[in-house]
Amino acid sequence: MYDVVGINEPADPILSGQRNINDSIDESSLPDNRGWFQRTFGQLQKGALRGAIFSLVSTAIGAGCLTLPLVFKNEGIIMGIFLISLAIALCYYSLISIALAGEKHKVFSYTSLTHKALGRVWGTIVENAMILYVFGTIIGYQIMVGFFVPSVLKSVNLEVSGDTNRYIVIVICNVLLMTPLSMFRELTSLRFISLLSAFSLVFVSLLVMAEFPFFAVENSWSSFDTISINLKVISSFNLCLFSSTCHTNIPQIQGELYNTSMRRISKVSLRAMLAIYFPYLALGLFGYLSTLDDTPSLIIMRKKPSNIDNDFMMVIGRALMAITLIIAVPVNIPPSRNAIMKCWLRYKDDEKPPLYVHVIVTEGLLLSTLGIALVYPQILVLFSILGGFLGGILVLLIPALLRVDACEYTGWKKYLLIGAFGSLFVTGTTGAILSVLGYD
Repeated sequence: MYDVVGINEPADPILSGQRNINDSIDESSLPDNRGWFQRTFGQLQKGALRGAIFSLVSTAIGAGCLTLPLVFKNEGIIMGIFLISLAIALCYYSLISIALAGEKHKVFSYTSLTHKALGRVWGTIVENAMILYVFGTIIGYQIMVGFFVPSVLKSVNLEVSGDTNRYIVIVICNVLLMTPLSMFRELTSLRFISLLSAFSLVFVSLLVMAEFPFFAVENSWSSFDTISINLKVISSFNLCLFSSTCHTNIPQIQGELYNTSMRRISKVSLRAMLAIYFPYLALGLFGYLSTLDDTPSLIIMRKKPSNIDNDFMMVIGRALMAITLIIAVPVNIPPSRNAIMKCWLRYKDDEKPPLYVHVIVTEGLLLSTLGIALVYPQILVLFSILGGFLGGILVLLIPALLRVDACEYTGWKKYLLIGAFGSLFVTGTTGAILSVLGYD
């Protein structure tokens, strides 16, 4: 998933490539001059290697990983491992491609880099893809709030099941919490949500692995699948890609990194991808093996083991995710709103829109996403669109074009790279269309 901060153009001249990245930096404070223990266990610093890795990991980790057990159910264990591995490998390659272009042009913002390297048309495509991506993400958050909150209330004997009550829960959360918070022009004080999100998902992942033995003793392993090739494989790939994306933030991280170089940004990208790769494999594998044919769309909604009276730990996990998502909606509104005002309404960076424009755009975002979440709560279809089509643009197609520009590929190298990543984009888009039509 993306950290939507990447939508806004950074004001820092470092990120805009307007001054030398290492100007005015005290060499004694650079991470490389500290001892191993201090570098490994010391405080996270902005621009330090560990801080950059953590930023990239927290950007990538999102609610999409809760669908990974379903990938294993649909495709089997071998194919599930392959799809997650392929998505991680492609994401790493694309991160390096973007970094190569940033190094060449000395521009450390995804949209500005695309404008400079590929031209106005591709830059406009990226801007609109990012707006729609965040728009879809907000829809997904509201859909999941409608799943998680009623489940938590039911665990404390408050019966709120059924579509009508789901509607009521989403509308109440929207009116009482999301709308008032979204009206603020900036919500920098709530940026801790990325930490809460990462903690909540790590908590759920560890819980799924810890409770696996309780499921294992009662499962019938006759339905166990090692590999299954079917039409769902494309949408399964889209889910894996959606769960691993963090590409709009890599230019900013590259610009902030002390002693920035391709070697250091490659190390950041590789370690970040490995940091999510093994937990994703564990979550997908143990989640599937725990529930087998009963694997839900979101593993956090799975039934409790029959030999546990009250699965209160998973209830805590759902509550944490519900709180995270309720706060995440207003946190995502300002950057999306600012991008719309800049790209669609043509306001300049230093121009403050009138209050009525601010309110109309904010309410338009909230009401439109709320309406879609109420009438079409198909979270898997939404994630497939975000991963296959919009993610395909931002993670596959654009990085391939940036690498061609950065490495000045010509001839067969150019056409092979664009053809390969273009084919993956078309495949992912096809999977998204099949998901919408219900053919997978």
